[in-house]
Amino acid sequence: MQSLINELSKAPNQQAEDLEYLKKSSLPLALFGVGNYGYMTAQFLAEQEVSIDYYVVDSQYWRPDLSFMSYPVASFDDVLEKNKKLNVVVAVGGWREKQKEIAAFQSVEKSLFFDCCGAAKRFDIDYIRDNKEHFSMLFAALKDDLSREVLKEFLRALVTKRSESLVALNTPGERQYFPPFITLKNGEVFVDCGAFDGEDINVFINNISTTPPPRKVGKYTLSSQRGKTW
Repeated sequence: MQSLINELSKAPNQQAEDLEYLKKSSLPLALFGVGNYGYMTAQFLAEQEVSIDYYVVDSQYWRPDLSFMSYPVASFDDVLEKNKKLNVVVAVGGWREKQKEIAAFQSVEKSLFFDCCGAAKRFDIDYIRDNKEHFSMLFAALKDDLSREVLKEFLRALVTKRSESLVALNTPGERQYFPPFITLKNGEVFVDCGAFDGEDINVFINNISTTPPPRKVGKYTLSSQRGKTW
C-alpha cells in the first residue's frame, strides 16, 4: 500500500488541470445536463469560481419554458450555432459516450466531465495516507488478483480523477447489477430506488428472464428536479 501511496503522490490530478484550464479560458462555458448531476456539477463549479454561460440539453428535450436553477435552458444545437468556439462540461448519465460525442463538434474546444459526488470531492491522497492502515487491511482481505487490482485502480481514479485504467478492468458482458437470482413473478412490481436518471432501467428490462414480464417497472429518486417517475 505504501508503494501505491508513493506513486499516487506524484500522479497528476486531471480535475485540477481541467479546472485551471476553465479558469484561464476566455471561451463561453456550457453545462450539458439539467438533472441531479447537473445540479451537483453546477454547485461544484460555483465553489471553484468557474462561471457557466449556458445550461443546455439535447434539442429533442428542449422546450421554451424549460429552466434550471432559475436560469433558462437552451437547446445545445442553438448554442453551437451562436458560438464559434466554446467549452462544454458534461453532466449526465452515460457521460463517457456523450463527452466523446460532444468533443466531435468543431466548435467545441474541450468537452469535460467532473466527478462531483460528495465522496469523490473529499477523496484525495491525504485521505489515503490518513487511513493507510484501513486500506491495507482491506487490500489484504481481498482473495484474488483482479479484486486487488480493481481496488488499486479505484483509488487511483479517485485521486487522479482519471478512470481509464479502472474502466479497462471491466469484464465484457458481465451483468454486474443484474445477477441471475433476481427474478420477478407475473404481476410483481420492481422499483429502482435512487435511480438518478433511470439509465439502468432499460438494461434491467432487457436482462430479466421472467415470462410474462412484471406488471410494472419504475424508478424513484429523491429530487426536486426529477421526483417520482413511473
